[in-house]
Amino acid sequence: MNSSSFASTYRNRSAWILLHCTALNSHPLLSTLIQKATKSGAWSAISTPSACATLLRMNNLLRRLKFNFSYLTNKAPWDSGITPPELYDFMAAHPAGRALDIGCGTGTNLISLANAGWQVEGFDFASRAVSIAKQKLRKAGINANVFTDDATKMNQVTPPFDLALDLGCFHGIENKADYLTQLTRVLTPGGYWLIYGFFKSDPLLSGPGLVNSDLDLIQRHNLTLISRKDGWDKRERPSAWFLWQLSNK
Repeated sequence: MNSSSFASTYRNRSAWILLHCTALNSHPLLSTLIQKATKSGAWSAISTPSACATLLRMNNLLRRLKFNFSYLTNKAPWDSGITPPELYDFMAAHPAGRALDIGCGTGTNLISLANAGWQVEGFDFASRAVSIAKQKLRKAGINANVFTDDATKMNQVTPPFDLALDLGCFHGIENKADYLTQLTRVLTPGGYWLIYGFFKSDPLLSGPGLVNSDLDLIQRHNLTLISRKDGWDKRERPSAWFLWQLSNK
């Protein structure tokens, strides 16, 4: 095998491993299809870059359907409908400005921010959550731009923002570097990123959760840690609140 074909095979298998780990976490049907294809000897057909890209798109579609179904059936445990005290503490300590809620869910925190004088904007991966958020905002008499978007692209976001809020979105993002690139693009210099997330019990496990290397990655994106408060989530997983600030440089 020459160096070119070896590199191609390595990239294909790396993509395959990444996809398989993602599928195991997000959708058992896709994982089963992958396993059967491997056992049947269809490796050469499904490990090509185009096939991996197709399967990744399928995986993203299934994830989107999963989230939308959770909101449709009112079984989205991460969307509590309660604004956390950590956000109220932040608002009490900082003047109102423009705020972006990344993964805004059904808009609970958008309403709390707006009621405190902030100009708000928010987006979510799940269109069903966005629809509910719009209804709640209209009922509350709040004018806000809420839309469906991808946190690693933020195509529809209108910067700059003094605050970016993330309650449980970043820890579930696969491509965290792209998320952080977009975050630092939309934050004003000196702006804040208030984030909550839980940690993985094992850094090698697939699926959502923070690992220590994520914190190093954040710092490499010109963000400085202002505060950290550790605790546990409802499932007894270690979790933390972080407040980061984008450098003025």
